[in-house]
Amino acid sequence: VEAGLETQNQFRTLENQIHQRLTRIKKMKEELGEKFSAIKADISAIEANNSSIKAKISDIKAIFLQTDQRFIR
Repeated sequence: VEAGLETQNQFRTLENQIHQRLTRIKKMKEELGEKFSAIKADISAIEANNSSIKAKISDIKAIFLQTDQRFIR
């Protein structure tokens, strides 16, 4: 009987440890999901900024071309 109780206690201890690990893993998964979402938002902002910069560069090139043409004439 005592051996059975000892085995049952060991099982409960192991079950508790597994439950605690699973809880930590779920929390880590949630935190990583939040970080991933933040990174995706940062990437989107960077891409939007790059598009804006490219548009400004195109505008500047057009202005330079117009300026060059004025001096050539």
